Amino acid sequence: MTARLENKKMLKENALLDAAFDLFARIGVNGTTIDEIVKKAGVAKGTFYLYFKDKYDILDMVVVRKTTALLSDAIAAAKARAYEDRADEAAFFTGYLIDQLARDKLLMRIIHKNLSLSLYHKVINDPVRGVELKQVVEDFKRSIQCGGYSGQEMDHLLFILLEMTGSVCYSSIINSEPAPIETIKPILLKTIRKILA
Repeated sequence: MTARLENKKMLKENALLDAAFDLFARIGVNGTTIDEIVKKAGVAKGTFYLYFKDKYDILDMVVVRKTTALLSDAIAAAKARAYEDRADEAAFFTGYLIDQLARDKLLMRIIHKNLSLSLYHKVINDPVRGVELKQVVEDFKRSIQCGGYSGQEMDHLLFILLEMTGSVCYSSIINSEPAPIETIKPILLKTIRKILA
């Protein structure tokens, strides 16, 4: 396949993903149809099925794409600073995520409601779609690696930290429960520091 053709395919897939994210964020997953996605993306309906099986497959890829970009940005921001203590680096990383999600409530809603361990495993093991996510996860695990954890335990620790942060952020950012994120953030960061100490 030529580079030009590959670039054209990537542009179409990105247009579909961008259109789906916009529609899911504005009118919800249930309210969005494939016809609306392809119309907004400016591609034929058959093109949709070259890349995705159905609306839920594109939703999965939107979640993975947005999550990967968010985690990648947070890792880059954390690496740009010098840390002697991994717990401080993880707290900065988490604080960065919290700040981004607080600024983009629509992203918070889509990611939290649809990010799951099964989606993570499905994508991480996909040789095409999982490459970037796998690299981000490996970078994150290296940055927080704590003594005494095996590889599988690090996977579980990563899951616990992200699940805890996502759930707390969702409740606090979207519902202000049990308090607004400004109140909860320092407590969450203190908790993460203690877990990784």
